[in-house]
Amino acid sequence: DAEAAQQMRLGVVVPARAAAAAARAARARLSARRSHAVKIYDTCIGCTLCVRACPTDVIEMVPATVNAAKQVASTPRVEDCVGCKRCETACPTDFLSIRVYLQENEETQYSMGL
Repeated sequence: DAEAAQQMRLGVVVPARAAAAAARAARARLSARRSHAVKIYDTCIGCTLCVRACPTDVIEMVPATVNAAKQVASTPRVEDCVGCKRCETACPTDFLSIRVYLQENEETQYSMGL
């Protein structure tokens, strides 16, 4: 009976593990097609809170040309964005000067603006 119990456990465990592995593989394929567009609006006040909040150093400050701030956020490494939206949470402006959007495309597309 111990052998039958072992076979029953294997019959349940192996398909469950296979299903979990298949789910992980499907998520990996989906995430390979995802990219994040980071849009920075001209309401940026140059406070650097988004830069400090970003865990992957996607955002950096550049000299401002559009608004009254001396510097504004820019996203030169947007391909490293993980979509955590910590930059949005850190933004103190009423409008949220920075937004992160999920894109599910075959080609990587980035939307940036100052």
